[in-house]
Amino acid sequence: MPRKGYWVECIPLHGNANQNMSPDLYGASIRALPEVSAYAPSPDKAIEKLRAKLKKLKQYYELTGRTMPDSESPAEPPSRLKFVEGWMSVYVDMIDESQGRA
Repeated sequence: MPRKGYWVECIPLHGNANQNMSPDLYGASIRALPEVSAYAPSPDKAIEKLRAKLKKLKQYYELTGRTMPDSESPAEPPSRLKFVEGWMSVYVDMIDESQGRA
């Protein structure tokens, strides 16, 4: 069965005062859905928040009869932000609940 999902990119958002300090905010986004983003004090929490928003967006699209943008390949990570220090990406599977998983 082919995988369906999106790459989430997460970067640290440094304050202007000192680039060497630990960031206290991380931003997570999806290239295929620029309107969906999340911010949190850690990469894990930012990705978790974005995953929750993505699930709600998928439900909204299903209710309104719209189609989610094409899935991204799990074999090809994005590279648009990879030159940002601290960048990371994770693949989020979008499996139908009718298949027994969310």
